[in-house]
Amino acid sequence: MTELKELIKECETLEKENGQEAEKYYREKIFPRIKEIVKERAVEDKIGNYKGLILTTGFSPEPLILTITALEPEKVFFLYTKDSERYLNRIVEASSLLPAQIDRAVIDRSDGLDVYEKVKDKWAEWSFDRMAIDITGGTKVMVSGVAVAGAFLKNVDLLYVDSKFGWILKKSYPGSERIVRLGNPFDVFGDLEEKEGIELFKGYNYTACERVFGKLSGLSRDPRQFKYELVLSQGYGAWDLFDFSKAYSKINEAIKTAKRYGIRYGVKLAEQLEILKILKKSPGTDFFSLIKDNNFANHLVVDIFCNAERRFEQGRYDDAIIRLYRILELLAQHRLACRGIDTGNVSIKEPKVKADFEDVTEKIHGAKRGISEKIGLLDAYILLFILKDELIDKAAVEELKKRISVRNVLLIEHRDKLGTEKNYTKFRDYVRGWLYKAVEIETFDDLIDGHRFVEL
Repeated sequence: MTELKELIKECETLEKENGQEAEKYYREKIFPRIKEIVKERAVEDKIGNYKGLILTTGFSPEPLILTITALEPEKVFFLYTKDSERYLNRIVEASSLLPAQIDRAVIDRSDGLDVYEKVKDKWAEWSFDRMAIDITGGTKVMVSGVAVAGAFLKNVDLLYVDSKFGWILKKSYPGSERIVRLGNPFDVFGDLEEKEGIELFKGYNYTACERVFGKLSGLSRDPRQFKYELVLSQGYGAWDLFDFSKAYSKINEAIKTAKRYGIRYGVKLAEQLEILKILKKSPGTDFFSLIKDNNFANHLVVDIFCNAERRFEQGRYDDAIIRLYRILELLAQHRLACRGIDTGNVSIKEPKVKADFEDVTEKIHGAKRGISEKIGLLDAYILLFILKDELIDKAAVEELKKRISVRNVLLIEHRDKLGTEKNYTKFRDYVRGWLYKAVEIETFDDLIDGHRFVEL
């Protein structure tokens, strides 16, 4: 495995420079080693000695190649759609199959009965004492059809190539692959759907998670894990939408569910419950009163920062950048609130402050303007500068003006589109600098860790 780790590291470095070369390197250097590992594991797990192998063919040829080369069946039957047909030649070549070993059948994407009939006919034709069906690839219709066949036909095992998702090149992490013999198909579907739900959870798609785990908790013979996953998805879904009260309620319920069923959930959830206790608004408390509180303000800006990072990971750069601007607004609102100034209802009596504000706005905006009852982002920072806030100097105000000008130009040129990966990362570094100053680096890093969502 040491050799494989070195190959992985080399491929990861190469992928940053040239994706096509990394793909070639994976195919020529890494994948042959994976085939050896999977074959060794199949022997260890006593998975093999199948004379016939049926495979559902999707858009990822690697798992099918791994199964064929590890098990070395006498005959192979490919089920495929018109869309996945183009991968057959690569699978056959990489598996060193002979023409006499191969049978194939095209499947209607929407006809599960057709799949079932083709599998049953092939089973009867072969009459082997041991057969297997690999359901790793293919459409849901294919998988459902062959799984039903596997439930009723004698001497047929269901197989699946399990692996750790999320590596580069849209591939599984090399060396994590293992052929798994599945149990009863009607239980297997729960496992497969749970895996889909976990992937959705990793992508912060909590609404879809709720549908998956809600369905599983209603259908499964043992719904305990699914109930926990459902409630946790609801909690994080609410938190992701800044509904802190609902998030508190649901995560509290998730912890109780985990304790009741003996499910390990980790101490971080309990810590996050304390964070949500700070963030959820008390009934009747106005925002101006809340934003004065240093603990609340720190947690709120860090929470929005983590939310922006999640939007960035989803590729929603516009939403991510908007959240970063909101952080800058909140930092100013908090520091002004500590001086008794509400940015939504400003009342400044001191003549010198008013005069200084007009002088600075003339230099910044090109024209004098007074302090409005409601002030926006830049004017809030100008007011803090005039009030001699320790974090704000003239250079900081001018830099902020420049950032806002760039944003406005982008909005005009791209019709409400701010977002590119480059725009986000540059602006994130700028905002993080403000957070480090306002929250303090050590505290900020600890808060970030507390606000990061756990994984299933």
